[in-house]
Amino acid sequence: MEEDTEAKGNSGMHSIERCHEMMDTELVRLAQSGSDTAYNVLMQRHRGRMLRWSLEVTRERHMAEDVLQDSMMRAYMLLGALREPEKFLGWMKRIVRNRAYRIVRRGGPYAKELPFAAYGSRDASSNEEETVEWRIHTLLSASRAQCRDDNPLELLLRYENEQALYRLLRLLNRKERGMLEELVFYQRTPQEIASLYDTSSANVYTTLSRSRRKLQLLTYQSKLTQYLKERSSGGEKRRSKQLGIDSLYFGEIWDSFALCVLHAIQYKDSVRYTLPEIMGRTGLAFRLQVKRTSVDAKAVRGIHWPAVYRKALRRLGYQSASIGDGGKVSSVSDKLMEAYAFVQQSLDAGHPVIVWGIRVEYFALIHGYDDQRRRFHMTGLFEGTDIPYEELGPAGSSELFVLSLGRFAEVEPIEALKAALTDVIEHAEGDESSPNTEYAYGLAAYDVWMGLLDLGKADPHEHAHLVWSTASSRYFAYQYLLELKKECAAFGMCGRALAELAGEAAASYLEALAGFQRLKTLFPFPHGGRMDRSEIRKEGVLLLRGIRDAERSGVSRLKTMLQLLT
Repeated sequence: MEEDTEAKGNSGMHSIERCHEMMDTELVRLAQSGSDTAYNVLMQRHRGRMLRWSLEVTRERHMAEDVLQDSMMRAYMLLGALREPEKFLGWMKRIVRNRAYRIVRRGGPYAKELPFAAYGSRDASSNEEETVEWRIHTLLSASRAQCRDDNPLELLLRYENEQALYRLLRLLNRKERGMLEELVFYQRTPQEIASLYDTSSANVYTTLSRSRRKLQLLTYQSKLTQYLKERSSGGEKRRSKQLGIDSLYFGEIWDSFALCVLHAIQYKDSVRYTLPEIMGRTGLAFRLQVKRTSVDAKAVRGIHWPAVYRKALRRLGYQSASIGDGGKVSSVSDKLMEAYAFVQQSLDAGHPVIVWGIRVEYFALIHGYDDQRRRFHMTGLFEGTDIPYEELGPAGSSELFVLSLGRFAEVEPIEALKAALTDVIEHAEGDESSPNTEYAYGLAAYDVWMGLLDLGKADPHEHAHLVWSTASSRYFAYQYLLELKKECAAFGMCGRALAELAGEAAASYLEALAGFQRLKTLFPFPHGGRMDRSEIRKEGVLLLRGIRDAERSGVSRLKTMLQLLT
């Protein structure tokens, strides 16, 4: 019996006192044979030294401690592979310093954990919420707070959230799970994983990217289900809502945001604006933004949506609210759940919601919801449809922007006109609200456009889209100025002068519109015409120059109008 006990002790049940008397080499061999006590003594003995190694790289105490804990866990998992126990300290130093350098390069233990996230689209948000490494790091960190700092085995094995991690991993198939574990737990490179699985690095990247999307979808669906459950249990009895509408607009319009505003007003108010009034009062009819490096069909991205659209809507009398700015949002971000709540609360109050990028890269209008079916009622480009809730998340676009018009309050016509003229003039002169440096604005944008066209730096389809959409905007600018000419007669003593100036400005924009009509024949949508022919491009440049000069004349008249009003 004594011999059996002694044998058992040699295999890992050594006393702490006895282990403290041993050399490092003996402790390493005992730890490799299964002695947890030996491993703990080894870590305690060199903890100060390892912390100094970490501090030499991180220069920050908390980060160094975090590196130390990770290194101790990794050493425990890899110790069996150490063939020369006498070289333990050098081996341990490499683990600590490599982990420290890795974390410093990524900006810290909680920032830009790129290796896994980078295997998906490079355009995806680098938000830490998107990375599996961040999730695992969070689970481990939660358990560390409950474990002794000097016991790496507790740090590795005794965290309460272990099952949460494996629920995520069980979503993956065997190959995906294996590759993910090699990446996360053993920190192997894609090349090393490819060698283990006898496959190519490209296949590893593809598999890890697919795994990442599955994990995101699981987390997203879990959050959505929890949100709906909390909404129901929180006393919210309403499970669906659908607003009514009188009619839809079926004329030509390229500005999908303005179209959504028109429809939103019809859903919610007895107030009625014409489309030229919406385009003119908001200043959208006069806008132009062109990317400096290439013609971009989606130049609407050059606008800071919350700043520009909410300010524009105030001139119509609406105190709007919004979430997001059109930038990419992690599909597991809490901001998506905020967006769901925002949409439903707005609809419950009778306010439809404008949303970006569901199915197509245009604005659309959500005018109802149904929690039981998990579907939104939506009006897009001249049509209505139902869409699953999930299309506001990973199944759709991750570019988040939702806006509600809010309550309406009558606006004094003269004050609304002054505000509109101020914004139109500032935009024309390049004084943009929250500008994007990649774009040129207003009259200066025409110079950039001419330069790109002259050099042939314009995709035919993208260029044709810009021509036709800007022509549509200028049509509404002309129509708005004609309406404004009639309204100015009621503006007191200066009404006649204002009406005359509005008429002159309308004539300038009509001249610009005529130039755009000729451009449309040169660059038909969608194929774009013969952009490869220099004589076609030169004719286009001449037309753009004439359009710019006509608009400059129109803006000059608008400036004079503003001076009369102030």
